[in-house]
Amino acid sequence: MPIPHRSTHRLAILSGALALVMLIPGVASAWWDIDHKTICEEALSQLSLDVRASVVELLDRPFPDACVWADNIKRTRPETRPWHYRNSFPGVETIEQTAVPKDGDALSALKQQINVLTSAAPKQQRREALMWIGHLVGDLHQPFHVAYAEDLGGNRVYLTLPPHLQRLLGEQRDRVNMHAIWDGLISRYFGYLSDQDPAAAARIREASNAATDWQTQPSLNPNDWANESIAILNTPAAAYLKPYRLAVLTEEYLLAHAPTVITRRQLASRRLALLLTALLGAQ
Repeated sequence: MPIPHRSTHRLAILSGALALVMLIPGVASAWWDIDHKTICEEALSQLSLDVRASVVELLDRPFPDACVWADNIKRTRPETRPWHYRNSFPGVETIEQTAVPKDGDALSALKQQINVLTSAAPKQQRREALMWIGHLVGDLHQPFHVAYAEDLGGNRVYLTLPPHLQRLLGEQRDRVNMHAIWDGLISRYFGYLSDQDPAAAARIREASNAATDWQTQPSLNPNDWANESIAILNTPAAAYLKPYRLAVLTEEYLLAHAPTVITRRQLASRRLALLLTALLGAQ
């Protein structure tokens, strides 16, 4: 059942959301499977035929499925858990202010896997490197993968989930953390809007497309991606800065940040396609 918010109210929220997207520099646990798969599926569609053939030949599964493999091996290869994020701290403005951890992080892991993919390593190692690259590009575009160490990247920042949002989002828990909200609940809410309020969903897509299109040549420097994510966390509207945190998750919050999440997905897919072209195009 659609919840009783007027389209005009949603339009006002979306106007503010577009302003927030415009604050992203350079932008005119992991993302849930749906976001990782979407990023990689869209990246694959942007590849030339020869680069796409190189990707398909190297893998033993469809590329979207390959892009969630890195999450699925956490239990059997626990040493890779730190590779999904880079911790920061309150007051941080750039990823360069953070220390490189001895156990690895998303930025160093991505660099390492790029080196493996472009080397003469055995096919299985290069296959895993490709799967890591597809996954890590997505992770670095999720703001809470560069969030504070003190709260485990937002995993310990809890908000009450009201009953009507539990029903709308298909959740049975009565509270959620900020990491989960940005990992999947905002995207799930966007899916709800696509079914129940197509006009609102279309406005979100328009806002996201406008922001993404500002970068005719998106940066391929992973530090820039991380810094964009930090900039999002540092906006009061994101409600992660301690003076601005929320006690209760609202539909307004989900609606306001849907354009940002969709923009981050779009940028991740574009950058992944360009990166794979640079790495595999000359083969």
